[in-house]
Amino acid sequence: CSKLFQTVPNCSKLFQTVLFLIFAFSTAFSQTNYAGMPPVVVCGNVNPNGFSPPQSAFVVNPLAICTDVNVTKWVKVNFHFMLNDNGTANFNAIDDGSGNTNKNAYAWSDMLIAGVNDVLANNSNMWLPKIPGNPNGNSTPNLPTRIRFLQTGIYFHNSTADMASYSAAYLNSIYGVNTDTEINYYFTRSQSGGIELGGNGIADNIPGASALSSGYLSHLTHPDWFVFHVNLFLHEVGHVLDLYHTWNEDDLCNDTPRHGYLEAGTIKCCYGYVYNAPTDPCGTWANISNNMMDYGQFPSAYTPCQIARTHGYLNGAGNQFVHSCNGCTPVNAFFDLSGCFRVPAPPSNKPQFVSNKPLFLNGKASVNEDKYKIEICEVPSIGNSTCSGGYYNSGFINGTIEKINLKSLYTFAANKVYKVELEVASSSCSGSSKMVKYFEITSGACNYTVPN
Repeated sequence: CSKLFQTVPNCSKLFQTVLFLIFAFSTAFSQTNYAGMPPVVVCGNVNPNGFSPPQSAFVVNPLAICTDVNVTKWVKVNFHFMLNDNGTANFNAIDDGSGNTNKNAYAWSDMLIAGVNDVLANNSNMWLPKIPGNPNGNSTPNLPTRIRFLQTGIYFHNSTADMASYSAAYLNSIYGVNTDTEINYYFTRSQSGGIELGGNGIADNIPGASALSSGYLSHLTHPDWFVFHVNLFLHEVGHVLDLYHTWNEDDLCNDTPRHGYLEAGTIKCCYGYVYNAPTDPCGTWANISNNMMDYGQFPSAYTPCQIARTHGYLNGAGNQFVHSCNGCTPVNAFFDLSGCFRVPAPPSNKPQFVSNKPLFLNGKASVNEDKYKIEICEVPSIGNSTCSGGYYNSGFINGTIEKINLKSLYTFAANKVYKVELEVASSSCSGSSKMVKYFEITSGACNYTVPN
């Protein structure tokens, strides 16, 4: 999953037991001047149980959309930032966990998605095999991927224990949002044996599709940390979308040559380092791969078979993860509005008293919009969309939605239920996106529901 280490879609118990040794090596290696030194090249293991394609878990969607392989599919993904109990120590709403406000979770997510989609839009030629007469690579056609990712939500979770987890399945079972229709991707600071993992990921088969990145340490120490995270995302989500490793197992594609080598009974791979030792199996560029599903320094290529497998999956079992197939970049509305807003028990002469503290709508996780609209109204109950009083409509406002104090737009009363709707749109792409949340301002017990 990274330049140094990756895992297979179903991490075996055996592999889990050697994680401590692997990442002890990786930590030492990351802190060493490794110029001229052979890298630590302990790779992941082959799934001992053979193949169980993810789509076998699902019935094909009878209402499939965007099944034309000639159009670009936009795939939905939620980002989850696992924080410590105090809401820090990782990318968060304020900063990068180290005080840099320019790399908070919102900015980081935008950067990552842009980087991921840029790689997908510029598919590279395959390198392997390099053979006499064709030293620049093989003759595999370089086809457009026609797949992009759309961020559909950003979530923060305060749990020091779960921030250290290295199980995407575990985290998804607790924190996953719309797991049947959106891929959930977790940014953790995973540990093995008390040591933080420096650049690793893992992906789960679906249902409940999820992937995990334990790469925060690379953000602190690795000079190419951003490229590293882009590659890590594409590799792990590649597993979710029915792609397998190419270097050590049959990935069901004959245009992805194996290039692993056997050492002491273990299959290993060439990460992208070239040495001159005559016995070094990675001593020539002929052994280096740039395929996205290899372990390597230069992942940037998808073969025609890999592209076809991904589209086949998204046309069938994974179709529910497809947002749309517009040629332009779609928008998505998303906002945070904290739970139920309690007020002090109102004085007898002011039964509708409401605290003057701000009530913020944070729309920073909305994407690709250049105009937005906010509607607020009183409703009879949580989940009831019928406005029963106090209607407000901002009309479309040019710009991106940030953080807005709703009390500057609307006068709220105690012991009432409200519906807030955010709609975002783009002048360069038709259509819009809406998100609705309900809340109540009360002096009693709180209830808060986000309808599906």
